Amino acid sequence: MPAFSYVGIFIAIITELDSSYIKIYNTIIVVQLWTARSCSLFWLTISRYASFYCWPKLVGHARRGGLVKPSERIGLLPGFSWIADKSIWLAMSFGFIATIGLLYAVAMLIEGRVPRVTAQYKGVFPGDLFLATSVAASMYVAHCKLPDVHGAWYQSRTFHYSALLLGVVLVVGLKVAEITATIKMPGQPGVYSWNQQLSPTMLAHTAIVPVMAYLTVVSAAAALSTASISWWLKAVVVAGILGWILCAVVLDNILPRPNVTLIHPSNGWPWQR
Repeated sequence: MPAFSYVGIFIAIITELDSSYIKIYNTIIVVQLWTARSCSLFWLTISRYASFYCWPKLVGHARRGGLVKPSERIGLLPGFSWIADKSIWLAMSFGFIATIGLLYAVAMLIEGRVPRVTAQYKGVFPGDLFLATSVAASMYVAHCKLPDVHGAWYQSRTFHYSALLLGVVLVVGLKVAEITATIKMPGQPGVYSWNQQLSPTMLAHTAIVPVMAYLTVVSAAAALSTASISWWLKAVVVAGILGWILCAVVLDNILPRPNVTLIHPSNGWPWQR
């Protein structure tokens, strides 16, 4: 009966939205078996696709009984756990949303322009895409692969606060260098003006750097320190970080400086226009 396949789809969607329904996964199996007996192969395929729609989350919770959250497996500090726990799709896409997505949102909604990603420093584009890919792979590992352990070194508060401090030090050092250049070399290529330093996109980028640095370090540490993780997942995590380093540390220091007026405008706030 086709109706049973629709039930399977409905159950699968519910399971994706709320992991507390993990026990209903058994019902999906029953539905599939019933469908196999009373329906065509087409409806059986649809029903199985419905359960595979939420497969990553189902695997992670079914294997562990749904008792340990992804943020607990990594050891995320309070205030960051929602990034990993809300949904596997949010966790894996957060890096893209917080970098390129945030750039476009702030530029279009506040500055009234469409940014040119190709005009950015290489550390932003494509560097941030590499970094976001690394975080996505690590978050997938946290949801579906990390074992339920307590007391691992990568879960310690000392390590996590150190990683967060590293992100803060990184952004402070970056801003000191930029402001120093603004004071000593105004108008030079690649040097921001004071209005650009205070533009919405600049402030948004400054705020998100410590967050991305922290998530990258702690999630990668958890993924790379677990022996049971597939080598190719670890390769994606490492390649993403190395890709960002290549863009931000190497290319941005050897290539000509970009036109900073295309990166952060001098009239970004509505009252400046």
